[in-house]
Amino acid sequence: MCHMQTISSDTSSNGFEADGRPFIRAASVAELEQRPFKVVTLEDRHILLLRADGQIRALDSRCPHMGYPLSQGTIRDGVLRCHWHHWRFDLASGGCFTEGGDDVAVFPLVIRDGEVWVSPVPLDGYVRRRTDKFLGDLRQGMEERNTFLIAKAVAGLRANGVADRDILSAGAMHGLRFRQGGFSMGLTILTCMGRLVPDLQEDDKALADVHALLNCARDSFGGPPRRMLRPLPTAEFTNKAQLKQWFRLFIEDREAAGAERILRTAIAAHYPTEDLVELLMAGATDHYFLSTGHVIDFTNKAFELFEVMTADGALPNGETGVQSVLETTLSSVVRPMAMGFRHEESADWQETIEPQETLFAALPILLSQPRNAQWAGDGRTETLRDVLLAGKPEDITRALHQALEQGASVDALSSVLARAGIHRVARFHVQNEEDWDDVLHVISYANAIDALTRRAVGHSLENEIALMKAVTHGAMFVYLTHFLNIPRAPLPAERGKAAVPAQLGDKVALLEKLLYCAEFQQVEEAAAIVHYYQEQKYPLAGLKATLGKALLREDATFHTFQMLDAGLRQHAVLGPDSPDGRLALVAATRYMVAQRLRRNVLFSTQNALKLQRGEALNEEA
Repeated sequence: MCHMQTISSDTSSNGFEADGRPFIRAASVAELEQRPFKVVTLEDRHILLLRADGQIRALDSRCPHMGYPLSQGTIRDGVLRCHWHHWRFDLASGGCFTEGGDDVAVFPLVIRDGEVWVSPVPLDGYVRRRTDKFLGDLRQGMEERNTFLIAKAVAGLRANGVADRDILSAGAMHGLRFRQGGFSMGLTILTCMGRLVPDLQEDDKALADVHALLNCARDSFGGPPRRMLRPLPTAEFTNKAQLKQWFRLFIEDREAAGAERILRTAIAAHYPTEDLVELLMAGATDHYFLSTGHVIDFTNKAFELFEVMTADGALPNGETGVQSVLETTLSSVVRPMAMGFRHEESADWQETIEPQETLFAALPILLSQPRNAQWAGDGRTETLRDVLLAGKPEDITRALHQALEQGASVDALSSVLARAGIHRVARFHVQNEEDWDDVLHVISYANAIDALTRRAVGHSLENEIALMKAVTHGAMFVYLTHFLNIPRAPLPAERGKAAVPAQLGDKVALLEKLLYCAEFQQVEEAAAIVHYYQEQKYPLAGLKATLGKALLREDATFHTFQMLDAGLRQHAVLGPDSPDGRLALVAATRYMVAQRLRRNVLFSTQNALKLQRGEALNEEA
């Protein structure tokens, strides 16, 4: 049996520094002559000392595969074999001979006066080599859709100081290059996680990375790399109006390649973000509510993903310029836009088309008038929100027309649409269980168009018209889902004293109870906790982190990631003092808690983190 010994790192009596490294006394030569294996703990590193072929070595005591103790292995001709899965390692360098295997860390040692002194810092270059190795493992894990390999790569990269943003960026570039159909669910989830990570507790951040990367890998699996097209060679002979006309033409004809080259040309010509939004929105709004609103959501998420990857001047690993990253990212939304289902072809939408077209014909004149910055006052936003929730198509378009006459800005109206989407989810009755996804599409679309509008509001009349068309499409979908609030679920404040949590006076207990309710799908109880937590003005950081934990410990669906992302964004935009802003978190909670439970990603990530910390997965060890 090999016993572990923890040794003090007090350098005054037990250590020294050499070449910038700390060295700590670990054993005597005599000890290792009597017993060739000894495990010691130096500054939280479990290190195996061994004597073989007349030499003393120091290496990590745990097999990097599954954490089995290497002290129980055997040595032959300078090669150490782990007896669990038979991985073999070079004692001198720590290199693994097994295909796909990970190297084990080797530590410098010095022998002085019969004592063995070991540095807990691995040999030079180990961290850099490990980072390169883990990036390779991440690529392989994504190519194979291997949850555990992805989790181990994430754990290793984070342990070596690689930022979550850079880990997610590496996965995003893989998804952007390997998904033939363009931007879709996997990249959306990855973007949501890139935005959520800063709000999470430290021990949940790795789990967010794994969820993001695994979903991106699944969504881009099995196909050849996406063909990366070039900008047009004639950019100097074109202008914005010409490019937009061509872009709309090729989207109309479902010619994705032509439309993509036009978008790349605009980016190569350094068009500002507002012009790129205008170009994309022109193509996205020539038809109604493309692919149940997903095209608008993917378009917004592509902009957000680019911002995540390039925040603070960063670039994804291996990329050399911001422009190429922007081209690769935004061009991925063109194929979904060109090939998306056009809802004016759906029977459900027919009653909405004539009122919408009447409003659209009036938009050039309505939006040419000065905007009234005070429009949102005097309860107008709440009044219009309630019309969207309860009105017929003619009522809704008439109310939107009136708001524009009164000087409402397009971003003010996109915010009203988002508020209506929040209420659709918050008022969704659990007895309508199979229709959760329909109310999700309302808020995910409304949140996306609200974000896109704020990127380019006031940029040009044509862009305002396209954005207003998108807002109107969303308003019609709010109408088409009105039956989902029959019966209408009461809000927590309307449920009386019975809804007030017993733990109201203890914010920590409230959050613990929230996790319990999420565990057992207690939808209304969880919603009440989130409502009253905010009413008490407890710290929002704790609530956001707890909602993130509740999401991440399950193998959540695509729509659940969308819902929490939309709820958090609307809460941030509307503010904690806004009733609808607070309701955004209630709505997100209700949707999330109602979903079914699965936990494979949680278990794989926990095991990977244990291995990275040097813990064993087998109970005997």
